[in-house]
Amino acid sequence: MKTEEEVDKAAEYLRTSAEESGKARGRMAYADGNLRRVKSLVMLQKTGSLGMREAEAYASQEYADALEQVENTTADYETIRA
Repeated sequence: MKTEEEVDKAAEYLRTSAEESGKARGRMAYADGNLRRVKSLVMLQKTGSLGMREAEAYASQEYADALEQVENTTADYETIRA
């Protein structure tokens, strides 16, 4: 059985971590949307067929950087949730 002090500590943790978790979730959602934006912007700069422009976008450094941002923000969010 949990003591009242343990329950109070758990409630305080939930109260203080909710804002941090929400901000991390927001950063993760932004990074995910930015990934699609970066792909679109790179595709607009390329010429050729749709498939070729898409392949070049996926291979670009800009896309790799955006993908790394998704990885990092997802890891941060999941760490907070754990």
